[in-house]
Amino acid sequence: MNLKQIIRKVLNEEHTIKSRLEQVVQNLGIMEAIKLVGSVKKLFEVLELDYNDIRVQEDIVKNYLYHNEFEKVLFLKVNRVSPNRTVIDVYIGPDTAANHTSWFSSVVSDEFKKVFPFRFEPVWEFEWAKSKRTKIFLDVHIFDETENITESKEITKIQIK
Repeated sequence: MNLKQIIRKVLNEEHTIKSRLEQVVQNLGIMEAIKLVGSVKKLFEVLELDYNDIRVQEDIVKNYLYHNEFEKVLFLKVNRVSPNRTVIDVYIGPDTAANHTSWFSSVVSDEFKKVFPFRFEPVWEFEWAKSKRTKIFLDVHIFDETENITESKEITKIQIK
């Protein structure tokens, strides 16, 4: 094998690994992808992601929320409140507990902090989190089926590029 063939083979293998890993992230969630490669750092390297970019952080948080193990997320709404601050409205199913939304916000943000090099905080910690350089905040709502959600609101499923 000459040098050109070796380079083509390596580049093709890297592209295949990246595309397969992107499929795992889309279908099974970012936590499963991390388990496959061994660490968050390796995942960011393979997918060529800059975790300091707010759009990348948004996509990772949305994926994490949709594939979380604590509660089924019905849908998300992303609100950019400034160029470097985002509030993600999370809609979950009804529950009988009075503190269900605050419990969910606290649990998912605490578990997220254990794995990722950046963080998101519950929306009620907005002022305190500014000093922590937090860019993403979570506002959890109980979805009431009687509410009318208009199509003009940005309700998205995640896509990590």
